[in-house]
Amino acid sequence: MDKLVKDNQRFKIKYTKKNGEEVRRFGIINDKCRGYGNRAKDKRPFLHYWDFDKRGYRYATNWELI
Repeated sequence: MDKLVKDNQRFKIKYTKKNGEEVRRFGIINDKCRGYGNRAKDKRPFLHYWDFDKRGYRYATNWELI
């Protein structure tokens, strides 16, 4: 997962929660976000971003841009 979203640019993502629920969110990657990476315990890719809907920092795995 290379840089698909530029820093400080709004984007919309879709991801699936553990319970199977599909979620769509608006977010942004800013200076305080970790951005793209891999989880230490299982090396699954994640996205750390500011969520405009929940007004806080969030992690998403199994995500895609829409």
